[in-house]
Amino acid sequence: MKRSLVLGALLWVATLSFGQKGFGLDGSLGMGINGSEMINPLLLEGRVQWNDFVSTNIGLGLWNSGYKSAPWTTEAGATATIYKLADNVALPSLQLGLKGQVPIGRFLGHDLKLFAEPKLYFLPFSARTTYLTELYYSISTVGGEKIYTPGPSEDNVKTSYKSDNHARLYYGIQGGLSANILDNFDLSISYGYTNIDLFKDLRGKSIKSIGLNDYLPVPGMQLINITIQYNYNLN
Repeated sequence: MKRSLVLGALLWVATLSFGQKGFGLDGSLGMGINGSEMINPLLLEGRVQWNDFVSTNIGLGLWNSGYKSAPWTTEAGATATIYKLADNVALPSLQLGLKGQVPIGRFLGHDLKLFAEPKLYFLPFSARTTYLTELYYSISTVGGEKIYTPGPSEDNVKTSYKSDNHARLYYGIQGGLSANILDNFDLSISYGYTNIDLFKDLRGKSIKSIGLNDYLPVPGMQLINITIQYNYNLN
C-alpha cells in the first residue's frame, strides 16, 4: 500500500502541467555498500526541469552485483575439502525520481546547489546463479605441521543453484551537492539509502545442504553516486 501511494504521488507530480524550464540527461556511476564484494549501479536518466527547484527523472539502470564468501575447510582423516561460494550478475532496472534542489551560493566561480531525491526502482528480473566450488586436498604432516596438497583439478566439483525470477519494486532516497562545471554541465555527488535486495531470491536457499543465508550480503544498501548532468534550457 505504501509503495502504491509513493508511486502515485511521483506519477502525479511528473504529469503536472507546469511550463517546464528545460530538459536534461543524467549519467550516474554508483557504489553500493552492504557487505557485498561489488555492487556498482550504472544509471542513465532523462530529466524534465519544471522550474529552478523541481525536476523529474526517469531512466534505465544496470546493477552489477556479486559476492565471494570467505573459503572454509572441512577435514576427514587424511583429506580436506575447501569450499567457496560466489556469484556475479548484472540486473536491469527502471527508476523514477523527483528531485528538489536549492542554490546555496558560489565557490571558486561555480554555482552550488543542495538537492534531495526520493526514488522508485523497478527490477523486472531478479534471477541469479550462485556457484559452490569444492577443492579437494590431501593432508600430510611434516615436523608436526600440516601440509595441504591439492588433488587433481578434475576431481574438484562445481555446483550451481539458479534462483527463481521475480519482478520487484523498491524505494530509496539520496541527497547531495551539485556544481556547475561547464556551460550546461553539472557534476554532483550524493549519498543515500535504498531497500533494494539484489540477493532476495537466494535467501533461505541452500546448495548441497549448505545454507546460503550466512554468506549473503545484508538486505538494503547505502549508495554513493557520482553524476554528470547535461542541461538544455528552453528559455
